[in-house]
Amino acid sequence: MRLSKNIIDEIILTVKGAVGIGDKSLSILEFVKFTKEGTATFTDLDKTVIIAFDEIDLDILVSIAALQAIPKGADEVDFSIENNVVTIKGDSFNFDVDNDKVLFEEFPKITSIPEHFELVNDNDIHKISHATNFVSKDDARYNLQFIYASDDIVATTGNMIYWNEAETEYSGIMLNPDQCKFAINCKTQFSIAKYEGHSFIAMDYIVMMFRIDGPIKFPDYKAVLPKGDSVLVDIAKSSFKSMIEEFKSKGGSTCVFDIQGSGLSITQKTKIGKQDTLKTISYPIMAESDTKLKFGFDLKMSADYFKIFSKDLLEFRIFTREGNNVTSILIDNCVLQMPVQLDK
Repeated sequence: MRLSKNIIDEIILTVKGAVGIGDKSLSILEFVKFTKEGTATFTDLDKTVIIAFDEIDLDILVSIAALQAIPKGADEVDFSIENNVVTIKGDSFNFDVDNDKVLFEEFPKITSIPEHFELVNDNDIHKISHATNFVSKDDARYNLQFIYASDDIVATTGNMIYWNEAETEYSGIMLNPDQCKFAINCKTQFSIAKYEGHSFIAMDYIVMMFRIDGPIKFPDYKAVLPKGDSVLVDIAKSSFKSMIEEFKSKGGSTCVFDIQGSGLSITQKTKIGKQDTLKTISYPIMAESDTKLKFGFDLKMSADYFKIFSKDLLEFRIFTREGNNVTSILIDNCVLQMPVQLDK
């Protein structure tokens, strides 16, 4: 089997981006499987990437470590195998790698690739990109670790939801956010699918798949989308972003929104030593004169979150129910946040 060094480098970069290279529970998971059908496959059992080529003429396992050991500056690289020892040879190098007891036939069986994929349009790719900032990292909340593509593009951390109407209606596919990021960084259009307990992302000659454990369903996000009475607050994006960054730099995680009449004040309490210090920023708002609301706002928003907002003014729509209890905050009809319970 002969491969160019450029293709080998692309395999390594794709494996890193689509699956990841780290400690593997099984030694066979450290190998790329090349087949005569013209494919290179790498898996960690949860995530898998399949790369298609024209120039493979050998069934062989080659470890990622061996591919990484090929010297820079190499041009064409030849691979051969005898007695389970792989020989890797170029113009200025020649080395052997013993696959030991790792056999080609023992490589994990990979789920078949579905025949039907759903093309993601450019606007929905942008929405998926934004949604990657709102995926939960809590291992105990497995069904929140995905981006959900249906008639909406949705992701949630549990207390914040990115929710945006999709331009194309998809068939309820739970996408792995890391694989979404890799596909987006490749700057090419891609398609998605679900099949036999896996989600798939396909682009050009690369197919990524992710195994979804058990009959997991994405949360019923539509049940928490706000309805009813609301107060509208317009805040300049630049000033709110600066406020968030300043508050977070002081170690805080929550600020207090206090709306009275036609004014909004946002306050954060920071403890320096034994002393409490207060930082307050005030804004005028469009609200009824008898409006009085007070609630906590989570400062987990980061600079990445602000990429999703294109307007100079952020529109905060604050929903209430009887007794002026705040139920949720919708930002630019896109990000939904549940208010933080304030101490009595």
